[in-house]
Amino acid sequence: MNISTTKKTIISLGEIIWDMLPSGGKLGGAPLNFAWHAQQLGAEVTIVSRVGNDELGKQALEQLVEQGFSTNFIPQDGNVPTGQAMVELSASGTPTFSIMEDVAYDFIKYDPALIPQIQTANVIYFGSLAQRSETSRSTIHQYLRAAPETTVKIFDINLRPPFFNEEIIKQSLKLANALKLNDQELPVLVEFYHLQGSIKEQLASLASLCELKFIAYTRASEGSLIYAEGEWSDYQSIPVKVVDSVGAGDAFSAALVVGMIKKKELGLINEQANKIAGYVCTQAGATPVLPAEYKQWAL
Repeated sequence: MNISTTKKTIISLGEIIWDMLPSGGKLGGAPLNFAWHAQQLGAEVTIVSRVGNDELGKQALEQLVEQGFSTNFIPQDGNVPTGQAMVELSASGTPTFSIMEDVAYDFIKYDPALIPQIQTANVIYFGSLAQRSETSRSTIHQYLRAAPETTVKIFDINLRPPFFNEEIIKQSLKLANALKLNDQELPVLVEFYHLQGSIKEQLASLASLCELKFIAYTRASEGSLIYAEGEWSDYQSIPVKVVDSVGAGDAFSAALVVGMIKKKELGLINEQANKIAGYVCTQAGATPVLPAEYKQWAL
């Protein structure tokens, strides 16, 4: 996988959500979580989203500014509230989400001022949840189509029933050239694309059908598989004491992308992404500060 090292810029498209955990509200949403960790690992990240003109929207913007993000492409919407998700945790820390509808990130509008950044970015990250609305889906697709062929467009699928369908997934994979998914999501794609064989055979077939440069497949406590242009890496995770697993997959994606930008060996990328995701599982919420030992892997 060849990502130019002359640039270190990432654009993250999609939802900003307050995760209402048993311990209290935490700023989240997969694109924000991904951006948060990618920035900690040295990337320059632009978040493109929308929040309400309400207290939660104000707090979201304040936290992002404190973290060093620009909010130029996160306007406030006075007609709808900031996104929220009620999060219930199982005994093992696995989250179940009840996600509000008709919120600000459902109305992300196209802004031509972003196009110069789109055309020079290393990586564009997007998922499925913000695409549940026609407005945001159209905007995300316009930005992806404006990116050069050399840009890595990673679809971190993040399926949240009932907010996806076959058309959205297939359209997204036509626009993407990289994919991250988990063991709960692969069966959905197996059905949509009529994939057969072992998990490795299914992933390789998917990469071929969708012309993907790489696929990262996570298996919770069992680690992950990465497939990149005919090469495989299979990493078995080291067990951790899980507080909650909210955002662990997003942290994995951030470390994966940063490792690719640095042109690290595939096995090392897989190991480091797993360790960072494992650390996030030991903390409450999706965006803890990473320890110094992980930041040494930064760009």
